[in-house]
Amino acid sequence: MGMQNIASLNRASATTLHTTRELIHDESFCRRHRTSDKHFTRRRKLPFVNVMVMLLQKTIRSIQLHLHGFFAALAVASQSATASSWCEARLKLKHTAFIELNQEGQSAVVELRPPNGSVGAFRAAGLPERLRVRFVTVRLSTGELEVLATDLLDEALYPTAEFGELYHQRWGIETYYGLVKSRLDLENFTGLSAEAIRQDLYATIFLSNLESILIQPAQAQLRQASAQRKHAAQSHGYTGRVSFAPRNAARIPLGSANHTAYANFWSS
Repeated sequence: MGMQNIASLNRASATTLHTTRELIHDESFCRRHRTSDKHFTRRRKLPFVNVMVMLLQKTIRSIQLHLHGFFAALAVASQSATASSWCEARLKLKHTAFIELNQEGQSAVVELRPPNGSVGAFRAAGLPERLRVRFVTVRLSTGELEVLATDLLDEALYPTAEFGELYHQRWGIETYYGLVKSRLDLENFTGLSAEAIRQDLYATIFLSNLESILIQPAQAQLRQASAQRKHAAQSHGYTGRVSFAPRNAARIPLGSANHTAYANFWSS
């Protein structure tokens, strides 16, 4: 992919490239994958990063032509290295660098800044102009590579290897977000102010908790009625858009047990 601008890529690809670049430029990464502590310590034409990128470019051209093209892309064609210096430089690099790049569970701390032209808006809103986050990769059971963003920056305190299990434990929370956004219509805000949005958010969470309480009697009745069935029946809660209504409204929870619980709640 060479020097392709990551702005033309989708978000997942751009994040992966950005994380890879951050890792390659990390001095600790270099120290882990050089053949000697003395290597890649001086300013030369082929430092650690250049050697890594050269190898990642993969070409069928001769080494010298590849070097000329590489330095031309860096706008320093006059400083191109020789084929022999390239051979010496790559001997300083361990293959383990590419193993680590390909491993599951990579992380890198990056600094995010507002896009050009947005700094004033960020300042007016009282938002930080710089934000340090840590990108962590997690391999899903489907084989997909998920990239997570976190403010837990310390690798020693929060090892990368533990994020996979934590991510799976959050699945119930993720599905709950889906419920309040779809069935409970959370994003259909009734106002535009920050306070109005907070009101809608916490009202929806309360409504969700109330629904869980109201369907318990109906669920108990269904379990008893379907005890002999192969597949147990379940209550599906509310119909349509969920909202509070007058006590004798007809379109509330399904089932007599739910209706009784709802009426008792409002008459108490």
